[in-house]
Amino acid sequence: MTGLAFPDVSPVMFSIGGFAVRWYSMAYLAGIVLAWAWLLRDVKKYRLDFDKPAIEDVVFYVTIGIIAGGRLGYALFYGGSAFWREPWQILAIWHGGMSFHGGAAGAVCRFKLNAAIMSGLTMSFPLGILCINVLGGFLMGLLQGAMKRSGKPFTVGYSLLGTGFLGGFTTFSSFADDMYLLLQQKHWLYFGLYVGLSFILGLVLVWLGRSLIKAV
Repeated sequence: MTGLAFPDVSPVMFSIGGFAVRWYSMAYLAGIVLAWAWLLRDVKKYRLDFDKPAIEDVVFYVTIGIIAGGRLGYALFYGGSAFWREPWQILAIWHGGMSFHGGAAGAVCRFKLNAAIMSGLTMSFPLGILCINVLGGFLMGLLQGAMKRSGKPFTVGYSLLGTGFLGGFTTFSSFADDMYLLLQQKHWLYFGLYVGLSFILGLVLVWLGRSLIKAV
């Protein structure tokens, strides 16, 4: 069985002279501008106690975090051994290399799927996040099984789908926040079901995904 084939998409959107504008840089820029506009709107709409300099500071520090996180993600999952031999190259962001696409796609899918599951539901049980996390476990089992069977346990494809897409698709932060809210609201039954089903179904579906690939 051969490994999974992934399309060879150029990261360069267009070039002006010797300066290349990459797709992910425009995606970062668009996301930052939209987030800034959204924050300004919410501050005015809800009359929050934030002045314009404070908002600009938040956007600035978030931007630094995005650039640092994207660059470190690329160095860890795509850069191979080159960055270990010459770690100062991590700072050379003008050479290209930022990681966001897998996680961005996963996060969008999570948001849409959670909204679809929870629409029309009036109960406080976080069914959407439960379904998303256990589905992510099943998909991770399939991916791990496929990589193990191909004899290539760590590839760029795995970084994109496993670390990127499934890392953005599943969410431990929402899981932890949901647990806290259920405890705060004293929904003891919902809390026990949520925690128990998340761990038990997650483990079962990871095993099922691996077993299905092994049986093919």
